[in-house]
Amino acid sequence: GKVRGGKQRGVALAQVPLTNIPDDADIISIHALPNGPICVAYHQPSLVAGRPSKYALNIYGSKTCSPYYLDHSVELDWDILVEDCQCVELSFIPFQLSHTKSFLPHSRRPVVIILLAADDGQVYAFGPNKNIERNGRVEAISIERVLPELTKLSLPTIIMSFDVFHTSTKRYVAAGYQNGEVLLMVTGVLGEPR
Repeated sequence: GKVRGGKQRGVALAQVPLTNIPDDADIISIHALPNGPICVAYHQPSLVAGRPSKYALNIYGSKTCSPYYLDHSVELDWDILVEDCQCVELSFIPFQLSHTKSFLPHSRRPVVIILLAADDGQVYAFGPNKNIERNGRVEAISIERVLPELTKLSLPTIIMSFDVFHTSTKRYVAAGYQNGEVLLMVTGVLGEPR
């Protein structure tokens, strides 16, 4: 499909056909990352009795866009972006997609990490693999390496919504739970987190 759009009052508009999502799938969450990729979590119901439904995360632009966190706007070729799709099958029901920046052992600069809340009460992290410069693929990362404060939670409920905000010395994580509770966690960050 063609990308249709234009500029209206200084805002560039584009209609992007997201390929690789089955026609009968329900999109649960969608999130655009600051460095270009678009993430879509979806559910494909099973039409066959006894066969489980499929849950997946499509990451458009994982090879095309730089994995490094960018604070400025990026010009994207939308046609190339939608052709570059990595599908990650999930063993849980996805809820909200978000992102944060983090230093990983194999990166010299902070990279964008995809965060995905799930029906099991966990938040899962996905980021560039060790061959960051060569293949640009995304893989699961231990949440303890990215947001260790989330591993210390013992609330028996599901995170429905969350956000992460960084300053030069602190990281703020706000989480909204299914039972109506809201939790704000403040973590001191010294230098480059590893």
